Amino acid sequence: LNAGAFVRPKVLPGLGQQPNLGEDAFFLASLGRKTMLTSKTQMGKMDKTPYVSASLQDVSAVGVADGVGGWREAGIDPGEYSKQLMYVTGEALLLTDGAQNSLGPQDAMKFAQATTQVPGTTTASVFSFNKSTLAFNAANLGDSGFLIIRKGEIVLQSEPQLHEFNMPFQLGSLELDPTSNTAEEADVYTTKLKSGDILVLATDGLFDNLHTEDIVKTVTTQLRDGAKPAKAARILADRAFSNSMDKKITTPWSKAMSTEMFSRWKRVFGKRIRGGKRDDITVIVGVVVADAQPKLR
Repeated sequence: LNAGAFVRPKVLPGLGQQPNLGEDAFFLASLGRKTMLTSKTQMGKMDKTPYVSASLQDVSAVGVADGVGGWREAGIDPGEYSKQLMYVTGEALLLTDGAQNSLGPQDAMKFAQATTQVPGTTTASVFSFNKSTLAFNAANLGDSGFLIIRKGEIVLQSEPQLHEFNMPFQLGSLELDPTSNTAEEADVYTTKLKSGDILVLATDGLFDNLHTEDIVKTVTTQLRDGAKPAKAARILADRAFSNSMDKKITTPWSKAMSTEMFSRWKRVFGKRIRGGKRDDITVIVGVVVADAQPKLR
């Protein structure tokens, strides 16, 4: 599995400010290389651009997380918990993969939740891939998620978990926030992949601003035309960002808003809900290839 990640924060740093990735986090891990790329390891590459792009071959595990922004009102960086949770989850999968008591995505998520002792909460979507058996295992909590695309069609898609509109399930330290959801509540998915399958894993910044059919068409076309996974991820993120800033376009977010009670008065007066949702956007694109060799670049 060859994969590429791209992170586009909703707020760009001002002059003299330190770069940041907003509230999102990710990891790409390779058992073959005993290597992991994370939001934190890639921060050092943000000196020339406020975005992060990462590529890795022979990938065995991938994850994304979206810190809940409401913590900022309490003076807490919402991105710190998501970044630490992804780091610990990735390390758990990397260090136990192949061992007798190997952890799956949900168990790794449980371990990370139990050991990440900083304030904050986050959604999380994690999957592992066994290149020998082509087995795919995933755990998804909240409204980040994934698509598996085969020959231009979706063969598996995660479902968002919401308490109510715009209130996703979220992990947090149960010692610091006992009201948090637990990793046991994550939806678990298993399937077998095939050579040529495309995987898209992303935070809700992608899914709120780009229709599913547009995601499928865009990533399929880009990869067919020779784009690397990281470039395809960037193109998806750029298009989602463009939609998030457009106040006239119809997006999944505007459609969801239109069904909510607080928006219905606008329809009574003939006003249509339009526009995207400004948000951090993290996208990972992976492609299953035959006999991929471990390689980092």
